[in-house]
Amino acid sequence: MALWRAFMKIVRSLVFLTTYIIAVGLLSASVLCGATPEEAASAIYGTIEGSYGTEAGFEERVSRPVISGDTPMYTLDGSKSFNAQLTCPSTFKFLEVSITVLSTGDLKATIRQDTDFDGNSDYTYVPPADISGVCSNGVVSCDAGTWQNCKYYSWISDANNFKATLQTGSITELGGCYCVNQSCGASYSDYSSVLKDIGGGAAGAIQNVDARYAITDAKIAANVISYYGQDSAGCSGTSSAGTNSLQSYYSNQDNSGLVAASDSEILNQMQDTSSAYYNVKESFDNSSAGVYVASCNIKRVVTINTETYSVSGSSAVSSSICVDHYLYARIYESGFDYHLQLLDTGPGNEPHNNCDSGGGGIDGWHTLEVITLPKKASSLYFCVSGTGCSTGASNCVSIAGAQTAVLTCGDSGTQNPSYNYTYDLQYKEDILIESIDDKCSTLAADSDCKLRKETVDGVITYSNFSPTGNTASNTCQTFTGVESHEVCRDWWTDTKEYFCYGQQSDFDFLEVKARGQTVLSTSFQSGSTLYYDDYRKNETGGFSTSKEATNLYASGNYDDCVNVCKVRTPKADTQAGMSGTTADFRSGTAGYDIFYKKCSGGLCPLDTASGDELLADCACPDDFAEAASIMSALEEASKDILCSSSGGW
Repeated sequence: MALWRAFMKIVRSLVFLTTYIIAVGLLSASVLCGATPEEAASAIYGTIEGSYGTEAGFEERVSRPVISGDTPMYTLDGSKSFNAQLTCPSTFKFLEVSITVLSTGDLKATIRQDTDFDGNSDYTYVPPADISGVCSNGVVSCDAGTWQNCKYYSWISDANNFKATLQTGSITELGGCYCVNQSCGASYSDYSSVLKDIGGGAAGAIQNVDARYAITDAKIAANVISYYGQDSAGCSGTSSAGTNSLQSYYSNQDNSGLVAASDSEILNQMQDTSSAYYNVKESFDNSSAGVYVASCNIKRVVTINTETYSVSGSSAVSSSICVDHYLYARIYESGFDYHLQLLDTGPGNEPHNNCDSGGGGIDGWHTLEVITLPKKASSLYFCVSGTGCSTGASNCVSIAGAQTAVLTCGDSGTQNPSYNYTYDLQYKEDILIESIDDKCSTLAADSDCKLRKETVDGVITYSNFSPTGNTASNTCQTFTGVESHEVCRDWWTDTKEYFCYGQQSDFDFLEVKARGQTVLSTSFQSGSTLYYDDYRKNETGGFSTSKEATNLYASGNYDDCVNVCKVRTPKADTQAGMSGTTADFRSGTAGYDIFYKKCSGGLCPLDTASGDELLADCACPDDFAEAASIMSALEEASKDILCSSSGGW
């Protein structure tokens, strides 16, 4: 029973948060819609109290669903059900205890057990003697209907087949014993409590040698109690590979096996950056005082420098040409080839009028020189100067394909003027300069800073202090100067986030504290308004105090405590020990259990069928003095106990 109670405490702790979420999150919206906060809170509390306010309700609505696949969990309004099992698969009943009451009040018991969890009972055990008394971990057998010639038995279980049996012992090995036969005046109309104690002792013995057994339910029908449970060995799907059964650790008394297994599991978890253990531990390690976050980035920078280059020259010697009326100059562009050309025409611009030269060049033009550039020219200058004729409107050409009359020789027929020429052709070329702008070098070199996260071109490559395995792909960017240039690289921007220790001064909350103290010390309520002084920084950077007020929600009146009533329920006090039973020292076995019950609607919930008697009506009792007196009496009584080496009194 001790193991069962411990198990149930753990279960209740684990499911508390789950219960709260279900209680609030799954409550029908229609209950809360349009309600005031006070009404909503009352509605939620009433629903929760009705579902989980009793031990039976909590057992039925929470404990049993989370440990049994056969019992569904329901929403608070009961409209939906679902499987909420959190532990191992449940099974059929694995232990059954039945009793037969003899005319003397003694009991005959039969134990049936499913030792292999296949749903069928495969072991039956009948105690070697009738039962005259029941203990938390065994039974007492005496002469029929008496408390004479008693023998004492304690529950044990075989470590190999887990079968429960009784072995002989002494009264000192048993605890919580009481008499059930007629010798002590015991009289039971309901043997459920006796069944629970006999079955609990047997179940405890089984769990003592096989810690895998977990009881999920206990049901009583007439004089039979059935225990339903699960074998935690069926949880292997949730265990780490290679982990031994829990039972092996239970039997390892020096804990060395458990320590070794836990160390191994911690190592495995720390190597798995996606595990909950790793993330929680890293978060804890990096959330200590003096830690701050510093971000930086590394950028690939491409700049364009445009350089201008010039190709210039002039005619080596003066030359002459036949002209009958005009002499034109042009630059003919063909790709990156630039032709410096002349053309003689007549008065009507007839090519080679009265001249036999014929040009011989492109379109009949005379080609003086061809200049080849590596790039397209950005500027062109071709100038011609001559003697013997008049200078034209302009003697220079600066646009490819355009032509201009550089000499005019009049109407006197053909002439042969001499000429010279110069040229200057320029082109521009982009020079790409690539550099790395690293603003993370200081943090990376600082031993007090640890890389927490890294994002390369939008791809997270480092997270929670560990590599993610992701890499950025090769991407291209276009840069424009004289021309457009596409540059492709494996990364462009690398953004990093570091956790650094002890480099940033502690935060100063003195101003916050001063503000809080001002508000708390000056606040007071008048009606539905709260008045207080605030202490805040003003426009000049100093601090000033201002009078403030805020409206409060009109709260209802509530009791200072939960009203309870004090009742007593009759019972047969048949406790037994080394010196005998209660009947040996008292005139009767009538006794009472004292309970405090929560009142509902100002009324005490008396159970008249059990014989409840009201001792104190609904109120807010203060029984500290009574509790202190009882504790003091127990302390004094303990001083009178003498333990011998043989285990007696």
